[in-house]
Amino acid sequence: MGKAALVLFLAALATGLLDLVILARSALHVYRALSAALDDYRAWAASLTETGARLSEGLQGLERRAGSILESLDGARESAEDIREALEELRSNPLLRAARFIGKHRAGS
Repeated sequence: MGKAALVLFLAALATGLLDLVILARSALHVYRALSAALDDYRAWAASLTETGARLSEGLQGLERRAGSILESLDGARESAEDIREALEELRSNPLLRAARFIGKHRAGS
């Protein structure tokens, strides 16, 4: 009976040591995986930062172009308003009204 207990105790002790070795190996694999993930993150972070900076510059360029286009459109709108006002002034001019009136009555006679 004493020998059986000793064999069981030594078997449990050997299993415990084997478990510790497997646990250490697993921890080493986890460390390597996390280290590789950190290296990948650093490489992608630099790339993404660079891409973000380029996108930001591109958006600023688009913003400047849009501002320029809006300024041009405002100038065109103001010019169109000036032309409309000049036409209204011409239409309301009494001399032109009289000339139109005479032109209509002359053509009809």
